[in-house]
Amino acid sequence: MGDMYRDKQFGLTVANISDTLIEKFDIPSKSSGWSDGSDLKGVIVTDILPDGIAEQAGFELGDLINRVGQKKISNINEFINEIEQYEEDRKILVLVKRGRASRFLTLLR
Repeated sequence: MGDMYRDKQFGLTVANISDTLIEKFDIPSKSSGWSDGSDLKGVIVTDILPDGIAEQAGFELGDLINRVGQKKISNINEFINEIEQYEEDRKILVLVKRGRASRFLTLLR
């Protein structure tokens, strides 16, 4: 599986959190004082296909996905397990941290 996962259906590539990616996308971490004080958990969006489902849903490079549906996720395996639970034409609510703000985005399976 590795540290990266590309979902062709959504046009989205995510990676496990690493210092390199935190630096590359300038993601605030605990040491820089998250407003809620939590440490980083989830997967980072590293690539988005133009006109794909993810782009239309409003995902951006560097977004930190830390929840899929009701389930908190902390790595790629958990991300894959969660999105695979959803059937065709189901909406998947995804919690994304961008900068210091969190927002929900919706992927359509």
